[in-house]
Amino acid sequence: MVRILFFNLFSTFFLLSSFDENTTKSHRINFDVKLGNNTVGALDATLLIANGKTTYHLNSSVKISYLFNLTIQEKITDVFVNNNLQHSTHIRYVNEDQKANNVMVWNGESYQGKNKEAKLKYIKDSIRTSILSIYFREPNPNEVVFSQNYQELLPAKRIDDHTYAFTLPSGKNATYYYKAGRLELVTSESAWGMIKFVRKD
Repeated sequence: MVRILFFNLFSTFFLLSSFDENTTKSHRINFDVKLGNNTVGALDATLLIANGKTTYHLNSSVKISYLFNLTIQEKITDVFVNNNLQHSTHIRYVNEDQKANNVMVWNGESYQGKNKEAKLKYIKDSIRTSILSIYFREPNPNEVVFSQNYQELLPAKRIDDHTYAFTLPSGKNATYYYKAGRLELVTSESAWGMIKFVRKD
């Protein structure tokens, strides 16, 4: 009887500890940034689950010679609670001149965003997926994904097996390629040509 009671108590403790919302989990992935056949920079993305929150970070640094030298640095942070985006920040510098400073915040009823020019943006629908979060999982066909850069929702159009394209508000396209659920390659049209993010690890 004592053994049974001890086993039940141990099992209960194990189950409770296994689902403790304070459990921390982290995962980092790395990409080379290529323009043509040349490696021009690096990008890393991090997933952190802790204290009931899921946080994504992205950092990238790119150097391009195009008429003159360009150094582009970008940082994105998304925070989700219960699979709903709570706030997002996106900052981009070109040659140390800030070109983007986007913020999107959930106020309990809708999202309110603001960009570098203080232009306000509103989104009523719940945001469950962002461009940054699909670095860590393959999206569903036609799943609506939040773009931090444009502060808009974009549908993920399936164009081939495990391949999804986004038509950006700029008219350019970005394509995400997955293998066994893992993001392997991103291609994106830019003013300098086709940019590729190639998985390293």
